[in-house]
Amino acid sequence: MVGTGRAIPFILILLVVNSAISGCISESLPKETATKEPQTCQKTNSMKPLNLSDFLEDQWINMTLRRLYLGQTTDGGFLDDPILIQPYIDSTYYFISALSLINESPHNKERTIKWLHLNENNFFQNVSKYPDELGGIYFGVMSLKLLNEAPHNRNEIIKRVLSYRQKNGKFTCNGMDCTWMALKTLVALNYTKAGNWTLEEWYSLRPPERYNFKQVVEYISSFYHTVETLEMMGIDYKMLKTYEEKKDFIQNISQDLISHLNPRAPLFYVAYVAGVLNKTGLLDSESRDIIYRTLEERKLDDGGYHIFGDNYGEHQGTYFAIMALIMIGEEPDRDTLEFIHNRESPFGGFIFPQKLKTNPIETYKTVYILKTLGGDIDRIKLKDYLDKELSRANDPKTLWSIYDSYKLAGIELDKNKWEYFRNMTVFLLEKYLKNPDIITNDPVHMEHFILLLDLGKKLNVIVENGTRRDIADKLLEYREKDGSFKHNLEFTAYSVILLNELGYEYCDQKTIAWLQNQQTEGGWGAPDLYSTELVIEALTSMGAVPRDIDGLLKFLKDIQCPYGEFDMSYGSKNSYVCGDSYATYLALRILEMLSLHDQSSKLL
Repeated sequence: MVGTGRAIPFILILLVVNSAISGCISESLPKETATKEPQTCQKTNSMKPLNLSDFLEDQWINMTLRRLYLGQTTDGGFLDDPILIQPYIDSTYYFISALSLINESPHNKERTIKWLHLNENNFFQNVSKYPDELGGIYFGVMSLKLLNEAPHNRNEIIKRVLSYRQKNGKFTCNGMDCTWMALKTLVALNYTKAGNWTLEEWYSLRPPERYNFKQVVEYISSFYHTVETLEMMGIDYKMLKTYEEKKDFIQNISQDLISHLNPRAPLFYVAYVAGVLNKTGLLDSESRDIIYRTLEERKLDDGGYHIFGDNYGEHQGTYFAIMALIMIGEEPDRDTLEFIHNRESPFGGFIFPQKLKTNPIETYKTVYILKTLGGDIDRIKLKDYLDKELSRANDPKTLWSIYDSYKLAGIELDKNKWEYFRNMTVFLLEKYLKNPDIITNDPVHMEHFILLLDLGKKLNVIVENGTRRDIADKLLEYREKDGSFKHNLEFTAYSVILLNELGYEYCDQKTIAWLQNQQTEGGWGAPDLYSTELVIEALTSMGAVPRDIDGLLKFLKDIQCPYGEFDMSYGSKNSYVCGDSYATYLALRILEMLSLHDQSSKLL
């Protein structure tokens, strides 16, 4: 039976100024004060040598680091969602097109071709983010053409494209005119009628009668795409009727280029303007300079570009920037090419870049992984990010994560930051102990209090002995005869960790045996990495190891994703969604704790 116990009195927190007396942080609590006296145990240190570098394998380490680097945003933090390695046809087309402009191909060209053919039968719909089916078909067919391939189901694709043609000869999708997209696709598939339809488009294309930015954008875009389609057919558009009329309108635009390419102009318009000036022979040195300066201003720290000027690189903006550079006789920088190649999926194709939302807690986990695996850490960017996040850190987990991120990255704390950490730690400890029952009843708050105690040790903030004894007494009231706490795995593990963080030096053979006996299929819980890491930490705090270490290592191997990172549990090892930084952090923590039991083993 769990006793009710006595209420924990208000805490006394000592701020230790003299580091010489900070050793009392780890002072053992007298065991005679405990409500329940646990059975003592002998700490073990028996474990087979484990070469963790061999266990993880170099290729996996490199792919994990690559995925982590993709998760860092321009502000220096790391995202709070996993970087998926699923390829999409939209991003694949734009990145392949960008590379083709400089006569390059994807590093994984053969796998990309195989992936494209694999998705033909459903017209690329399962791998497309485009709002209409025709867009996916266009991206797929043109990607294959750029790689000197043709679709295997040509006739079915042609039928599908033709189903979008209206009685007036236009192609519409979702109520929008997508004629140029359909005609390019049909020309790429050598559909004979597409040539005449493209000529009809040319002759129906007329400059706007009066200046309207939206109409100008539509005209410039249509002119460029129609010319490009005619070039695909080998037709000299300069010899066609109405060419001079169309050219005159473009010349007027070139004379007022600065106002057209204002900072808000989307990159696709910048690229099309550069393209039509190039193709009409109207590109002079002044126009080149204006376009080049525009592109220079829009380039991002990650090497990419954003089509609408956001702060992260993506496929469309990067393609249009490279297209504009090529049209004015320039080439992209090396970091832009690295930006593209770094987004190649191991399955073939390219991942879909997206805006990332950073989180200090996830940032800490990523910094830990990078440090553990020997990855590079941009300390300047990381420091800027941590400095910004510190000013709004108001919970234990965030505060602890920021502090340990500074320390792991080797970033020194100035006096003001050190005082801020110290004052916030005191504030949060006092806040917790105004309602002390939540510390010993809720695993979430137990974890937070453990982190505060750990942070307090590092900052010379010491909880008074009597208060620690009271908390330990309260926890021990939940200990059952079988050694568990409340017969609950999570609560038992947190109780053990908290007792030892309080300095109790809890080491009970029944508790060790109970935790060891909960191991299933190599891990704990489902099994899953969260439960497994928690139990390993509890066992480690008692100087114990799992009973079935070989089973545990097999479990870790079984959820190690082939393309980097770990998954939380079984089920998605060979899929696009396998792996995230949180699971990887937990797996490496487990391996680190296991290596502590084998002094001959180094993590890497």
